[in-house]
Amino acid sequence: MLGWLFATLELVGLGALWFGPGYRRDPIVQQMLTYPDIGSIGNAISYMMGWASCGILAAIFGWVVYRMTRRTRGRVLIAVGLLTVPLAVAGNLRPSRAGVALPGGSARGEWSVLYEVTREFVGELQRTAANYGARVINPQVHLALAPARVDGPEKLAKSREDVSGVLNEIDNYSRTLHDKANGSIEAIRQSDLPAASKEASLRVAEEGLAIAMPRIDGILACEREAFAEMDSILEFLQLRQGRYSVSNAKLVFKDNTDSRTYNASITRYRSLMTKAQELRTSLQGQGRDFLNRLSQAAQTGGPFARSDYPAPTRGPEIALDAGGITLNGKPVKLPIGETALSEILGGPPSRRAGEDQLVRVWDTLGIAASGPAGDKPLDVVLIQLNRHHSYEDWPNSAFAGTLTLSGERVRDVDTPRSLNRRLREPRFECVDETDDTWEVVYPGFIVTMDSFADGLTEGLSFRAPDKTANPAKDEGRPPRF
Repeated sequence: MLGWLFATLELVGLGALWFGPGYRRDPIVQQMLTYPDIGSIGNAISYMMGWASCGILAAIFGWVVYRMTRRTRGRVLIAVGLLTVPLAVAGNLRPSRAGVALPGGSARGEWSVLYEVTREFVGELQRTAANYGARVINPQVHLALAPARVDGPEKLAKSREDVSGVLNEIDNYSRTLHDKANGSIEAIRQSDLPAASKEASLRVAEEGLAIAMPRIDGILACEREAFAEMDSILEFLQLRQGRYSVSNAKLVFKDNTDSRTYNASITRYRSLMTKAQELRTSLQGQGRDFLNRLSQAAQTGGPFARSDYPAPTRGPEIALDAGGITLNGKPVKLPIGETALSEILGGPPSRRAGEDQLVRVWDTLGIAASGPAGDKPLDVVLIQLNRHHSYEDWPNSAFAGTLTLSGERVRDVDTPRSLNRRLREPRFECVDETDDTWEVVYPGFIVTMDSFADGLTEGLSFRAPDKTANPAKDEGRPPRF
């Protein structure tokens, strides 16, 4: 009798789970489906077994009766109890019911629709990421740089073909993600929420995507630039056929300049892949937290603190090209007075540093400018792309605006070589023996880029031309190097 009581309770619970109005997949189960790891899987299994607990107890009592009656009774109770387990699991795994009527205009209704759209978007990201990993990460294209794969023109050509395919996959993946993001916004627009709630949901979704998509784009930019660097290495080796050999699974170059160029590119490739992994790990952690908080708001109607996920600061727009320097749409000539530059940048510098050469620093913008001490105009402007050091006269944050060079966007993953692949004349030229400093000369100003030991660029600066400026050229480099 007790066993059938448990079985009855289990069936009543399953009826409510399967046929009750307003069913929504529990956040614990959704966490497992969205971010499957040991912790989330364990939590979800425990939760679903809780739903099946009465059925499991019924099966246990049925087994006891079956043994006590010498296998004459209890079979049906065992079967019913065991059958409830997959029903409980399937009931919790099925998608939330679409079109559920939620309290119009309430926080619960607003966040519930937003949660569903966000959950579906994250699910799409997971599915497309799996395809991306299968085509880009799993094939281990990085092995194309192994010495055994670069010993001969046929092997080099095959490796470059593989890398070209990866670059196409990254571009396709980026387009797919943006299509999914636009689809999420459209899903909210097509929902049956009242106008006020729909407007609020759209606002939060657009704010969230404004935060997430640039970070996703940053990850893909790192990976794409890493594989582009790999392609450059392979092209370099094609151009240097006969000037290097493979010995003890290592490349040995006849020329020290070639060896230095090759090692610098390898270092940069590894740094970019490391940076992409760090960005991905950070974004995944924030995504889990975001979805959990949104889920709680959807279930309880409580507040959702969007302020915990601030949008990136929008910095100034800087364009450098043959027509001159443009800051926030205003033409600028160097040298420039501090007052004039402050007006264009929206305020005075955060601080000053230095003595003979006084540096004005805009910390929040990632910009610094220098000139002789006193009231003399500024002749050098620095844009910090990556913050490697805590120099006193450098900004304490990276540049947060938009920087273009001859119409090409300059990103924190760019170097003179990567920009030269996209730029027409004029292009960067190396001006030192360490391969760290490169310059490109425009009418009226000179642009300089400096690299750090990890191959990533520290900053880009532009200055008034020196009267004796004559950048050195390394004629031994191939055009793209």
